[in-house]
Amino acid sequence: MVNIAALVIAAALLAISACSEKNPATNQPAIEARGPALSAPVSIHLGEMGPIFAKRYPGMVRVQHQPAGLDFYEIIWNSKNFGEVRINHAKHSFIIEHVLALLSSQDLGEFKGEGLDGFSIEAGISSSELISHDEARLVIHKILGRILDAGWRPTTPRSRPRLSGQDRIDYMLNNSSSIGLDATHLPTFEEWMKIENRTSWGFYADGVFMDVTFTRAPTLTDPTKPGAYILTYDLETANEYFRGFSGPDNRSRWKEVLAQELAKVAAIRAQREAELRIKGIRIDDSYQDPPAPEFD
Repeated sequence: MVNIAALVIAAALLAISACSEKNPATNQPAIEARGPALSAPVSIHLGEMGPIFAKRYPGMVRVQHQPAGLDFYEIIWNSKNFGEVRINHAKHSFIIEHVLALLSSQDLGEFKGEGLDGFSIEAGISSSELISHDEARLVIHKILGRILDAGWRPTTPRSRPRLSGQDRIDYMLNNSSSIGLDATHLPTFEEWMKIENRTSWGFYADGVFMDVTFTRAPTLTDPTKPGAYILTYDLETANEYFRGFSGPDNRSRWKEVLAQELAKVAAIRAQREAELRIKGIRIDDSYQDPPAPEFD
């Protein structure tokens, strides 16, 4: 699913970049705004069985059966007529606009009963494909604000120091982008242009984890000229999220090894935070990780 998503992003940004040259007759970018969404939003619910999802949207969902024991589900919208996707998660539901693609998969083996345990959604940030970089900064911040308003809580990777606001921006720019960004904090324009592609904002709400990641067209990075952006929304159930700590070799034993693996990343975080405290950097002690599952 990740490789397919990467291809969708690359193709979309390549098309935008190719069309960004100015029309000699008008001296304007040779690109048109996309048309309106063609239909009602596609509604997704993590844990739904794949065949039920596909049956609900006949003619839209493409299913690929893989010998490795996975079924892949995808919807690709026309680049001139984007889609809308509703994240159906009780009081935390919200709608994603300007959608280019939706991708998911279902394990047909040991975890078949968990249904579609993850989705990747690729979307633009406005009806226009080209947008000034500063406007993109502000538009994305508003999109993140709507997610926060729906009750999603910002997260920090479990091995990374608990930093917020400007401290997090500084750490991300000077140490590692893997800490991600603070969705409640708006970076300055200068900081925004320094942030690497594929940097993300993390969220959690009632058993579902979500990373929102931005990709900036690599050929349109002049801060004085329009750019192009795509947001990727990666959602997964708590089970799938915590299985990720076990590694591929222990995936079937994830419940057995989870406590040990979480202890390892907690120790890494503690060491990093101790180093930062020595430097006088404030650690956000009020932050608490989303709850890990407990097993008898």
